Amino acid sequence: MVRSVLKLIIILIFSVSGLLGGAKIALNKIGAFGGIYNDIQSNGDIIYAATANGLEIFDVKNPSKAKLMGSFYTQGYTKAVIVKNNIAYLAADKEGLLVINLADKRNPFLIGKYDTDGIATSIFMRKNIIYLADGDKGLKIIDVSNPSIPKLLGKFNTKGRADGVAVKGKYAYVADFSNGVEILDISNPSSIKKVGNFMNTEGAKYRAPITEEEKNVGAKSIVIDGNLAYVADYYTGLQILDISNPAHPVMIGNYPKTKAFKLVKKGDYVLIADNDTGLKIVNVSNPYSPRLVGEYNTAIGYSSGGGGNAVAVKGNYAYLANNGSGTILDISNISHPRLVAAYNSCGKAWNVTIKGNKAYIADFNYGLEIVDISNAAKPKLLGSYKLDGEAYSVAIDGDYAYVAAYDGGLKILNVKNPYAPKLVSSIKPAGSAMGVAVKDGFAFVASHSFGLQVINVKNPYAPYVVAGLRGNNGKMYAEAIKIVGNFAYIAGFYDGLHIVDISNPVRPFVVATLDTPGSAFGVDVKNGYAYVADYGQGLQIVDVSNPAAPKLKGNYNTNGYAYGVSVEGKYAYVADYHMGVKMVDISNPSKPFLRGKYKTNSLSINTAVKGNHIFVANSFSGLQVLENSVSAFVMRLYKNILTRTPQQAGLDFWVSQLVDKGKTATWVARGFFVSKEFKSLNLSDEEFVKRAYTTLLGRAPDKGGLDYWVGQLKSGKLNRDQVFYLFSFSKEFAGICKKYGIKNYDQNDIKAYESLKK
Repeated sequence: MVRSVLKLIIILIFSVSGLLGGAKIALNKIGAFGGIYNDIQSNGDIIYAATANGLEIFDVKNPSKAKLMGSFYTQGYTKAVIVKNNIAYLAADKEGLLVINLADKRNPFLIGKYDTDGIATSIFMRKNIIYLADGDKGLKIIDVSNPSIPKLLGKFNTKGRADGVAVKGKYAYVADFSNGVEILDISNPSSIKKVGNFMNTEGAKYRAPITEEEKNVGAKSIVIDGNLAYVADYYTGLQILDISNPAHPVMIGNYPKTKAFKLVKKGDYVLIADNDTGLKIVNVSNPYSPRLVGEYNTAIGYSSGGGGNAVAVKGNYAYLANNGSGTILDISNISHPRLVAAYNSCGKAWNVTIKGNKAYIADFNYGLEIVDISNAAKPKLLGSYKLDGEAYSVAIDGDYAYVAAYDGGLKILNVKNPYAPKLVSSIKPAGSAMGVAVKDGFAFVASHSFGLQVINVKNPYAPYVVAGLRGNNGKMYAEAIKIVGNFAYIAGFYDGLHIVDISNPVRPFVVATLDTPGSAFGVDVKNGYAYVADYGQGLQIVDVSNPAAPKLKGNYNTNGYAYGVSVEGKYAYVADYHMGVKMVDISNPSKPFLRGKYKTNSLSINTAVKGNHIFVANSFSGLQVLENSVSAFVMRLYKNILTRTPQQAGLDFWVSQLVDKGKTATWVARGFFVSKEFKSLNLSDEEFVKRAYTTLLGRAPDKGGLDYWVGQLKSGKLNRDQVFYLFSFSKEFAGICKKYGIKNYDQNDIKAYESLKK
């Protein structure tokens, strides 16, 4: 039986071998925290939020204490969500329609998808049919009667950008942004026909004077009630249309004073997610004369979440999706909405620092967030503190966090209790605080056009400025700072790299400046080299072995705007702004080259590295966690075979074998199984087979399988080497290798197996 199975395996080997080869390392998104909340839906005591990173599920049985239950991460933005029968349907931007099983809300998982050709933005569902607003590609009608296999029934390419959709009878009403409202006959989904259109080309009918912006059309979403359609138009506010004749819709009412994104209707009221201020509540009992009766501004105050993107209603509560938070409001008094709770996650992540199992996020909008990353795939908020300045950077020293808060200066917080960080002091040195590093009781602040500011923080409750340095010419820019030994390395914007002697903190002085070709925004220093994120000129590598005489050693054009950089081992991880993250091999500083990349769904500002995980401060998408796939594969071998974590030298060796030497996963895994360390464990045949299952098949053995393979070993029909190869040639191991982007085996591995039979 084994021989016949092997013959089949060999046929498959020769047909697929090499498909997964190559020297690039895959960076995979495995987790995220925070980001924009794009949509929200209420379903009983559960709230479902479509975010910049996927789906978040909250228990709101007690609205004042909303609890995050579970999450599902997408590769890009998730624009909208609708839930039916424990299944979530996501409009997932470039990924199209995703279908998620919610039977276990703590562990939702993908069961189906339909990859549209547009930007999936909004969803309407009737029975088992999904009506999907697909951006520039118009309307898609998809049958999900079998959720695992969504089936396209029809499509219609509208003239504008389909941002929203609602259905009544045989008509679909598409909020087509610049094209207004498109009305389509969908009675035959395979042959959709346009029957009407409404475009308010005169701007807000009842507002004067009309600005140039207000002359624009921006239909974002639509809700239908009877013969009336309520349209959220970004430029002209709430429009109320009479659609009793779908071929000739007529606007009968307009409330213009809102940047309307999405809306819901509750009785005589329309609740509008206002993208500028939060929530507007409009009385529409007389549709000819809608009037504002209540509002809540989420863009100000401690619980500020920016403007509103979507709103849902359950009973006396309104749930608002904001830019980085979810806001729960009591609307029992419709004229005076009252804040019940706000779930602030991360609105605009600008920087991240790792210490132990915690990530400290400098959130441009919200201040400081402390996140548990003990499980990197599921970052969890521990605590946060809202600051009065834009948080650009954070440094951790002992029990204190030091936040560079731009015009708010330097903020010092006690973070000994990560669940309740406390502000202990604040100081405003000259300039605008952009970066910060702490050493020996002094905080060194990169203060933009005012250079370096040195603050004594030996008593964190009473900081004071002891020195300021504006360079040898009296003018020095400072965007970011890294301290190594007695030197501070400063990313100096137009000036390039400054190297400052801080051996006497009260008398710092510039020992050298190297003018880089671009604009230096970020810097890291390792092993005698400074790595400068040089904006439009990519990554610059500077030899600083002699700090007084820095020399440009090499550079790599990232093709984006290099904003931040962190170095771990032989790789520099560059935050390349709109181009995502670039993993640059710096083993030869004179000849750096691209080893891997990941296109994030927002602006990548800074990175931090821990092990094989890269934490990205990704602005509007919050914190994203990437995994170095090859390192992760090798660490998996250490864990499953040797039951330990690797030393850096060992990890680097095996990664190099896979990446630089072109070795296969089978070759590397065999190296572990035949190692002296593994053999010294003296495992029984049963324990050997169990580890082979776990490592090479990714699962525990069933009793029948375990008995069979142990029997083969005990009878002498197979030895352990042969069992290893048969497992490594399996479909299961091929699937594992595909996940990590590694070639599983080649002809040399087959020959090695064949030699064992001689």
